[in-house]
Amino acid sequence: MTGQHPCTSRTVTFIRFTLRMEEPGGVTVPGPPTEDEVDAVLDTDPHGRPHIPGTSLAGALRARVLQTPRVLQAYGEDRAKELFGHLLDPDPSRESVDAVASRIWVLGSELLGDPEEVQVTLRRSTDINRHRGAAEVHTLCSEQVLLAGTRFEVFLCWDDADSLECDELLGLLAT
Repeated sequence: MTGQHPCTSRTVTFIRFTLRMEEPGGVTVPGPPTEDEVDAVLDTDPHGRPHIPGTSLAGALRARVLQTPRVLQAYGEDRAKELFGHLLDPDPSRESVDAVASRIWVLGSELLGDPEEVQVTLRRSTDINRHRGAAEVHTLCSEQVLLAGTRFEVFLCWDDADSLECDELLGLLAT
């Protein structure tokens, strides 16, 4: 028949893994003005549970590949940029910088375990003056953090990945 397109085959690979925090932390957002003076509170999903946004996870994966010499050597910079996206060289004739999108979509995360049992603590810090070796005035910051050991289920989606590429990424995630 005329006008029909040939069939093409595509694959979609979904990857789900557990991320366990080895140190206290989390993704924070500015806190509401309250009496307890918490400057940054944990970012939460629509149900009020702490989560790690997909954009934060994507940035962490990209940084892991591009900033770890052993991993970068195994992947190569071009390969890492291909998988996790990158900015193109600036074009003086344009106001904005174009980017190449990541082939791996980070869909988000979900807190594992009973949300009522999640332990949140406050971490306080201050800026230190390098010359005096003492705290700077008016720099005390207080933020909520999740305790080490908190676990999240992370969801990724990857169009047209072959099994070798998947094994390569799974090896990276295991580190």
